[in-house]
Amino acid sequence: MEHPVESPEGREVRELKALSREQAALWFWSALQYITDAAAAHRDEELYQAARKTGMAVLSQGIPLPFSEEYVVCPVCHSYPGQNCINMPRHTLNDNLHPERVERARKLRELTENGATEA
Repeated sequence: MEHPVESPEGREVRELKALSREQAALWFWSALQYITDAAAAHRDEELYQAARKTGMAVLSQGIPLPFSEEYVVCPVCHSYPGQNCINMPRHTLNDNLHPERVERARKLRELTENGATEA
């Protein structure tokens, strides 16, 4: 009896199921970076908003925030994920980001990591 040849779709599903949670998270955040890069290149606010919604949905499902502070909305200038912060009076920029944005990302990461360990 012959074994059926695996379809390309079946092979892809098998490979996806073999991904660890960490690998899947890395793939996701890498893809989101491509989206925000495209939003920056095209100055497309709708793409930024889509990236933000997508990121928030993933965070709500327990996938951890990556190490980049660029993935959170800036509380000072309201820059979207993937955008550099906007220079504003009395708010210094460090590596194109406001320190408040960096702190917000740290707190979010801490909260999501603590929530994951408590679950």
